[in-house]
Amino acid sequence: MTSVKRNLIGLSIALFALIPVSCHIGSSEGTCDPGQTCNCKGIGDCKRTCSGEDCRFVCDVVGNCEFTCDAGGCSAVFDGAGNATLSCDGGDCDVLSETTGNGSLDCRGGGCTMRCEGAGNCTLENCDGTCDLECHTVGKCEQK
Repeated sequence: MTSVKRNLIGLSIALFALIPVSCHIGSSEGTCDPGQTCNCKGIGDCKRTCSGEDCRFVCDVVGNCEFTCDAGGCSAVFDGAGNATLSCDGGDCDVLSETTGNGSLDCRGGGCTMRCEGAGNCTLENCDGTCDLECHTVGKCEQK
């Protein structure tokens, strides 16, 4: 075996070892407990629901994230290459959207904040009351 082949095999093994064990491929659903951080990582769609108030969601997928916070008081970071949504019926939710896709905060309870950075589009919608939208993105940013 030539030294070039040995080096390529060694490099291949080393690169394979760098693949994160926590990486998920495919769709997943789950429930988050209050005070818990629910991470969505990998490739595919991720759907999480908070069982109370004060859940923290992180979307770092190539795909879509759908988060639900009926009681309110939740936070989310959208940092993937796809679309991410937080539905916050209870209000007082915060989102930092750094996605390259579309980030959306549906805040029927009011009192929400959405900060948009990066290259994606951001939408803050259905705000019942006062909401704050900060736009620092090269994409489209709107409040409906």
